Order: sequence, then C-alpha cells, then structure tokens
Amino acid sequence: MGLELADRERVANRKLIEQYEQQVKDLREKLDNLEDMLKKKDDGLNRVLDGERSRAATADLEKK
Repeated sequence: MGLELADRERVANRKLIEQYEQQVKDLREKLDNLEDMLKKKDDGLNRVLDGERSRAATADLEKK
C-alpha cells in the first residue's frame, strides 16, 4: 500500500511539473511577444522623434 501511494504521488508530482513547465513556456511566449511589441513601438517613436528633430532643424536653418 505504501508503494502504491508513493507511485500515485510521483505521478501527481510529474503532472504538476508538466503543467508548470507548460505555464512557463506560455508565459515566455507572451513575454517575447510583449518585448517585440515594445521594440516596435520604441522604433516607431524614435522615427517620429527623428522626423520632428529634422523638421525643427530645417525650420531653424530657414530662420537664419
């Protein structure tokens, strides 16, 4: 009876570990996606800022 209980606990523990590993995998994928989205937004903001800086520099030159 003790061995059966130990076997059941091992099986239950293995299932929990598999579930946790899947959760970690899912969270890593979500994190990767969020990081990609953030990088794209940062790149977009940098393009806008670069454009504004160019326009400001051009406007300053035209004033002179």
